[in-house]
Amino acid sequence: HATADWLLALSALRGHPRVVITLHDAALLTGGCIQPFDCPGWHQGCLSPCPRGYANAEERQRHLRELLYELAPYLVSPSGWLARMVRQALPGLPCAVVPNGVSIPETIDAGAARRALGIGAEAFVVLCLAHGGETSQLKGGGLWTTIWDAVKQAVPNALGVFVGGDAMRRDGDLLRLPYLDQAHLHIVRAAADVFIHPSLADNHPLGILEAMAAGLPVCAFVVGGVPEIVRDGVTGRLVPVGDAATLALVCAEFAAQPHVRRGFGKAARDLATRCFDERRMARDYLRVYGTLKGA
Repeated sequence: HATADWLLALSALRGHPRVVITLHDAALLTGGCIQPFDCPGWHQGCLSPCPRGYANAEERQRHLRELLYELAPYLVSPSGWLARMVRQALPGLPCAVVPNGVSIPETIDAGAARRALGIGAEAFVVLCLAHGGETSQLKGGGLWTTIWDAVKQAVPNALGVFVGGDAMRRDGDLLRLPYLDQAHLHIVRAAADVFIHPSLADNHPLGILEAMAAGLPVCAFVVGGVPEIVRDGVTGRLVPVGDAATLALVCAEFAAQPHVRRGFGKAARDLATRCFDERRMARDYLRVYGTLKGA
């Protein structure tokens, strides 16, 4: 499902008659990028030198494709967006779509969660989760302060919780937290009113799935496979990628419409339960393996 060295992993798989590879990003399509953004090298061929500075990108991409066609693996993508890229970049190799799945947790009373965290009942709690915190370019960490400032200006009783950095500190009504395990994240989600996902490039993010499973409406950019998860106007709001002002605006609108917010949250949890449960994902993979077994 993932590796720090695809060339080494693919070379070690030589001789195996049945190989299934799940792509969680575009690393197998490029000479170094995990998300190519606007660079066409993933399907037109990497340039030498690489405009983004990856060493030996052209040679690495060529070697990856040689190994992939030699192995002829069955490829799986969690999103239709990445699957379409795979089929364009690697014609002839099969690629199925198996959406990611997460555990659907038991609901926690929001009041109890807030009391456990010392958050008042009157607060409008905005949650953002980004591995790497504000240093994460892909996850839009650099936009978080801009988004939060705009939300706070529009909603004076807003409380921001930003999870994923390397330290804990509080700046006024903004609380920054380091990595949290799922048990603690579940309590934080239960205390939140809305989940913001400002990622600039993404495949099929677990953070959104987990937020929806917890009953949170999601505000996110239209990017990658995100529109395959978030139903705009039903389970959350989607805005053009990079438009931090509009992302803050649609988030703030939920503060003034608690009944709408709760309806979106219920729809999000219902959709997560129906379509993004980890047991459904397991069944989908069993079907993939069963197809190969019978081949």
